[in-house]
Parts: sequence; structure tokens; C-alpha cells
Amino acid sequence: MAIKQMTHFLAWPTRDKANIVTHHPTLKNTITLFAICVLGAFVRFYNPSIIDWSSDHSDISLIAQDIVAGKGVSLVGLPSSSGLPHSPFFIYPLVIPYTFTDNPIIVTAFITTLNLLSVVLIWMIAFRYFGPLAAAVAALAFAVHPWGVGYGRSIWSGDHRTFILLIGIILGLRGFFEGRRLAQILCLPVMLIAIQIHYAAWPLMAIYVWMVWSGWHKTKPVILTLSILLGLLTILPFSVGIYQALTDAVAPVAVRPLRRELTLRELIKPSGQMLWLATGLGTEQYVARQNSDDLVRSVGWLRFLWLLQGATVALGLGILWRQHARLFAVLFSIWVLLPLLIFTIPILGVAPHYFIPVIPALCLLFGIGFAWLVETLKRWRPALSLAVWAVYALIVITQVRFTIFTYDYINTQRCYLIKTAPCRPRYHDHEEP
Repeated sequence: MAIKQMTHFLAWPTRDKANIVTHHPTLKNTITLFAICVLGAFVRFYNPSIIDWSSDHSDISLIAQDIVAGKGVSLVGLPSSSGLPHSPFFIYPLVIPYTFTDNPIIVTAFITTLNLLSVVLIWMIAFRYFGPLAAAVAALAFAVHPWGVGYGRSIWSGDHRTFILLIGIILGLRGFFEGRRLAQILCLPVMLIAIQIHYAAWPLMAIYVWMVWSGWHKTKPVILTLSILLGLLTILPFSVGIYQALTDAVAPVAVRPLRRELTLRELIKPSGQMLWLATGLGTEQYVARQNSDDLVRSVGWLRFLWLLQGATVALGLGILWRQHARLFAVLFSIWVLLPLLIFTIPILGVAPHYFIPVIPALCLLFGIGFAWLVETLKRWRPALSLAVWAVYALIVITQVRFTIFTYDYINTQRCYLIKTAPCRPRYHDHEEP
């Protein structure tokens, strides 16, 4: 009986329950998305010369420029706080802009553009499976998200993994949800490229496992075999690089891993960081450490309204489990909760940028929860529905204002922008975003 119940729980839902609610956008949907992207572009490209740039950024740039100059292809990235190097895919995407320019501001703008395109990918997921309202709100939430915008203006934090991961998830949904063979083949290699960019994203490999499990009857062994072979090719450079690093008699880099103590503060630290990402709070602790109170005063008490955004994220996850296909409920639970659970274990140090790939999921959950709340209140008390819209408008306005003011506190160290003269020795590990 227990096995039968478990099989029923994990069974693939019918197409009706799968909730493909919209296929093709209307002109109104397209205009809405365009307006959201314009707002997202304004926030991201406002005063583009102000960027987060340190010696680590210079080191990444030097490696990418060496590849462009034909001086060899690196098989590893910079050392990470785990003591192991990052994947070379931490660096490879930067080869594209450095092929055309050595201007770090333009190169950063390339990563920012990928971050902006993530707004469109988030909208695509929500629009197809959760409806136009959820799509617009989720895309808007990411467009003005203080953490998302901040990481999108830096080449160091590996924010391009968000863009690539979203493509992988879309391929997985189209492939294993809707039975499209090409998407099934491409899903694994794309997700592996995204996940290996930063070791903190490896838990999200469980998303792929879940999608394959859910859509097992829609695929064939030969399709999965081909996908696995392509996936192995994407991790081959990193595997060779790791092997060389571990077997090299003279290690070129010695990095002491960031350790965590078994204390209550360290146990709840990842949960606090996830709360920051769910609400948009906390960026002042990183960009304005010496005068964070000054920055916070730019929006005043209205900033506490952002906590409602976090509550709506939790509501969205509950709505998924209650009203949508189990595919989505489990997928989003893995996407948000599994990294949090793993990094709650006090083994390695943890920082907010470890959860960069989770930000789109939080925005999608916010869109789902917000759409349900507005539509429910509209049927019950239309005035309350309008009040919810008014509160969210205040949240958007204050987040945009706060982000714009944030740029006044970012110290772009000009000496690091000189590619031929980094201020510190190469491969100096970056401690915090």
C-alpha cells in the first residue's frame, strides 16, 4: 500500500492538471513585457561606469584575455571558498565580449544584458504555466530585485549562471513535460554548464533528476544517452583541470576554505540570507557597510513593506502544492529549499551569492502567490485587490529608488580596471560579493 501511495504521489499529472494555461502572448502581454524590460534596463544600466570591480575581477579578465590572445585555454577558474577552483565556465562566457573589447565597463554590460534577458525567461516560464498576471508580476519582481540587479552588474559573482540555468529549466519543462525530443537532449548539457559555474549550484542538479523522473514515459533511452554524452563533454574541461590541480606536485594556489562554527548564528545564517533574497532587503550590508543607515534612510519605513513580498513568496509555494501540478510543486521546492537545507549544514562558509540561482524561483513564487491573492480578493472584495496593487506599486517604487541610491555607495577602484596592472597578486579569493 505504501509503495502504491508513493507511486501515485510521484505520478506524472494529466495535461489538464499540468496547467499549461497560455501558449501565445497577446499584444497587451507583449507590451507589458516590453515595459517591464525597459524598467529593468533603466535600473541595471543606470550610470554603467559604476561597477563592482576588485582584483578578482581583474584576474578573471586576465584569464579571459589570455584565451582571446591564444595563450592557452584555462581548464579551471579562480579558487573558491571551498578550497577547490571554480569551473572554467566561470570565465568562458567572458571570452565573447573580450573578443571585441578590453573595456571592463562594456564587458560588465554584457553580463548585465544576460541578467536583463533573464527577465524575459522568467516571464516565459510563468506565462506558459501560470498565466499572464503571474508572468508580469514575476518578471517585474526580478526586473527591480535589488540583489538581482546588483549581481547583474558584476562579472565576478557568476550571475550568468542564472540566465543559462533558466534556459536549462525551460528546456526541461518543454522536453520532459511536453515531450519535445530536442529539448530533452539539450537540457542536461545546458544545466551542467550553468551549475558548474559555481559549486554552490550543484544541489540544483536534483531539478534535472526530478524532471527526468516525472517525464520518464515521454522520453527514450537513446535520447537520454545522447544527452548524457553531451553533458559529459561540458564537464570534461573542468574534470581535467581538477585532476591536474589535485595531482600537481607544486600547487600554484593555496586557498584556505571558509569554515563555519557549530553555533546557532551559523545555523540560521543561510535562512537569514534567503530571507534577504526573498524580500530584497539586506544589500546595504554589502555595498554600504560603513554607512548602511544612510542608504536605508533613502526609502525610510516603506522598506518594511518588502517583508510582504517574502510572505507572498511563501504563499506562492503553498498555492503550488495546493492547486498546481505536482511537477511544479516539487520542482520549486527543490529549487528554493534544497540549497538552503544543504548550506544550513555548518561545514563551509556561506554568502548570499551562493543563492543567486534561487532568485528567479523566488520571483516566480512571488508572481504565483500575488496572482492568486489578487484574483481571490477581486472576486471577494475588489477594493482589497486594488489595495494589494497599491502596496506592490510602493514596493516597486522603493526598490527602484533604493537601487539607484545604492550606486552612490559603490566604490569602483580604478586601479583594478587597468588590465595590465592588477593591484594584488592574481587568484586572490574574493570573500564576499
